Amino acid sequence: MKTNTEFRLTDQLERELMLEAMSASETVKLVPFLKSSGLAVVRAADRLLGFISRLNDAMDRAYNYNTRFASTQW
Repeated sequence: MKTNTEFRLTDQLERELMLEAMSASETVKLVPFLKSSGLAVVRAADRLLGFISRLNDAMDRAYNYNTRFASTQW
């Protein structure tokens, strides 16, 4: 594997970036995160079930349309 030496960080620069990132006062609040994640999962499940329902309806209509023309005519 060939690495591009222009983008390598020196040890000191890497250390400074790590310390700055670790000392950032951004905290993750668990309850809002879980709420938003839960809502995203519920929305995704709702959209998936809606898609499956529309697909099932379309398949039923296609089957009924097909059987109407494919039935034997006396």
